[in-house]
Amino acid sequence: MDQKRIGHFAVLIMLLLTGALTVQAVWFQKAQDSKQQHFSKRVNLALRQTAHQLLALEGDRTSRIKPVKQLDAVTWLIPVERNFNYDSLPPLLHRAFSFQNITENYNVSALDCKDKELMLGYNAYNYLSGKEVPCGGRERIAGCYELTVSFLEGEKSWLSKNSFWIFSIVFVIMITLYAFLKNRKLNTENLLINQIENLNLTPAIQIPTDAELSFLRFGQSVLDASNQLLFVKNVRKDLTYRETKLLQLFCTHRNQL
Repeated sequence: MDQKRIGHFAVLIMLLLTGALTVQAVWFQKAQDSKQQHFSKRVNLALRQTAHQLLALEGDRTSRIKPVKQLDAVTWLIPVERNFNYDSLPPLLHRAFSFQNITENYNVSALDCKDKELMLGYNAYNYLSGKEVPCGGRERIAGCYELTVSFLEGEKSWLSKNSFWIFSIVFVIMITLYAFLKNRKLNTENLLINQIENLNLTPAIQIPTDAELSFLRFGQSVLDASNQLLFVKNVRKDLTYRETKLLQLFCTHRNQL
């Protein structure tokens, strides 16, 4: 495969890879956004259910449950504006999350509404493994609390963690390959033009060049058969494969029928 075709093939591969990676990145991002939105709704419902049951255990079935706030990608908060049974929180919250098919590990914090001081808290896996919930069974001060649930991010796949770097490396390799081939082609053309300018044009002879190049000179023209190029008075013309072969045949069999 000659240099010109290699260059075109490299450009085509670069465009195809870039397009495929771009489509994959856009599709992956949309899928992640949709998944995150669906997860957020399920967490919202579970927290509202838990707050309702905590108040119901205290005999309160009339107080308004305030909206759940999403603080960041993994953290949700719901205010509970009265004292509640902290020992009932772990099983109620676990049951609500299980109903919503949420199995990720998470930390639970009960913050004071006024100064945001951490009053109570535990980890879901510690609770499920049978360990004692911190501060369980102790008397608590009545007041307003903000229940905060923070999910612990699971291990992502190697591809999802490194997709950006894979895309970047492939793109840089393709650009570098294209630039190398383009520069090599320009150097070849400049070498040919310099040789033409430094020669006295006489009847057709083989122009001595590097081992990789094969130039035929005739009249005021030079044929670069390896790259399918014809230079007429230093003006470049691109030839087809058949045109190149025919012209090469005529140049190497002068005055023959």
